[in-house]
Amino acid sequence: MCQVFAGDLSANATVVLGRLSFSALHTMVLILCISACGSALLPCVWIYSRSPDKGFLVWYTCKHYDPLKDSIVLPCHADKDLSKGSLKVEWRRADSGTLVHLYQGGKSQPEAQQQDYHGRAHFFTEEIQDGNFSLCLGKLRDEDKGEYRCRVYSAQNCVFSASIQVVEGFDIQCTRQTLASLGSSVVLPCYIRNPSAVKGLKVEWRRADDTVVHLYQDHKSQPEAQQQENHDEEIQHGNYFLQLDKLREEDEARYTCTVYSDQKRVFTVQTRLMLRLLDSIFRVQMFLVFCPNILMFLAFVCWGFSEGSLFESVSCCALYFLRPLMLLWAAPYANSFTGNTKSFIQSYSFRAEYVAFSAVFYSVLFKTAWDKSLNYAGYERVVIIILFVMVLLLDLIYIIFFIEKLSQRIKTIFSVLARISFDVLPSLQFILLFFAFGSARAAFVVVVLPVFLTVQKYNWDFTCGEQMGCLPLVRRSVWFILTLFINAIMVHFYIIALENEKDCVGWACMIMYFQLIWATRDFTISFECDLHPAAPVYVFGSVVVVLLNSVTLMTELVLKTGE
Repeated sequence: MCQVFAGDLSANATVVLGRLSFSALHTMVLILCISACGSALLPCVWIYSRSPDKGFLVWYTCKHYDPLKDSIVLPCHADKDLSKGSLKVEWRRADSGTLVHLYQGGKSQPEAQQQDYHGRAHFFTEEIQDGNFSLCLGKLRDEDKGEYRCRVYSAQNCVFSASIQVVEGFDIQCTRQTLASLGSSVVLPCYIRNPSAVKGLKVEWRRADDTVVHLYQDHKSQPEAQQQENHDEEIQHGNYFLQLDKLREEDEARYTCTVYSDQKRVFTVQTRLMLRLLDSIFRVQMFLVFCPNILMFLAFVCWGFSEGSLFESVSCCALYFLRPLMLLWAAPYANSFTGNTKSFIQSYSFRAEYVAFSAVFYSVLFKTAWDKSLNYAGYERVVIIILFVMVLLLDLIYIIFFIEKLSQRIKTIFSVLARISFDVLPSLQFILLFFAFGSARAAFVVVVLPVFLTVQKYNWDFTCGEQMGCLPLVRRSVWFILTLFINAIMVHFYIIALENEKDCVGWACMIMYFQLIWATRDFTISFECDLHPAAPVYVFGSVVVVLLNSVTLMTELVLKTGE
């Protein structure tokens, strides 16, 4: 008995709580769904209510050209605030770990040096307080070529590091990375040792578009060519750094500092500002991509054991297990990845999800069709088996294409076969579904609709653009209308094929999900363009979809338990 009192009114509501007797699996499903909602909603609110969420990865490279070659300076410059407190500067060979020099306790420690560098390597001790941790290496030998690393420690923590490469001819190439958030300031380094000794000194800062950002010539800055502030008091000490304040996204570019002596280039520094997510935001974004989907995957596993059908549980589990691939492809921060990870996400992640999910889906479809095979004629069983084997072979071709260890010749062959399989799969999926659910009577549809799919995947930029002279807006509008028309026809005939099935809507939604992925890929081919990641699409996929599915699953669970 549950009594509800509202002001002066009261009513008795008898609720048979026993009818809502949740089992352990039911309770687990509810907990997982609620957790998935929280893990999707809270990080999203935190990310998009926080400013700034992006910053610049400052990738710094420099090249020295020293015609004398009697000694070289391995540059290492950092914020001079690092020199306060307990400071330790360590120079080592990257290949062997050999200690080249050590600064600790406010002075150089030559006794700690490896013997080969004793008397040949020294710090500019008087300039360390200004953030100059460079190392001068004299009496050069052939074995001095290689990579060196500068590490700056404060309170036993490494707070700065840089890598320097000594190449053939004892030219210097150095790299380092720092991170600066939007709205903050960043210093682009360019340091010259003893500038007064350089004849005809000229220092020039340029952007990649050849815009002069700062120019120093004739012993003074040239204000007419200056777009950014430079500190004159630092110039006399050879520090020609460029400071960018209140960083904006438009500042993303490659900046080059070039030092000339009598019109000859002797030193260049390149600093590239690459926009990317801040590390803390990036980690939260990865949590948003993976955690809610893993929780929903586990929720559908529990649902499958308690209430769900084979099709519903397996398909939904596979969908949530693979959804991070699609989310990473649609994410507005996809460029924050590097190397092979970035290439895979931008080119293959949504295709990989399509192939893997289709293999699971068609396996469930084949199991369903096989259970119904007693009602089929002999040739229909054979057709279903052949179609299913063809679909799995096409999936296998695409999987082999992803294997990196293939020879270039074999990889090229499988690349062609993979593209063909991606074009053929939608038609085979349509035919297989009609046969699987006993709708062979609609043979006309099975034959005609793949023709429409073929028309849809033409290169519209070439056919309608170059050959017919249609405007981009016209040809893309026609493609979009045709796509909607074809999908509407497919939905209609899917419903006809599935009208006697218990979960008609579920089957149709899964098939249309496949068609959506295929149409997305087809758009990039038909118009030879890349789809740019969009934040609204990403938020809808990572948050809204999880919330809707969680609420739907919990509602269905409560209704079924209360029956």
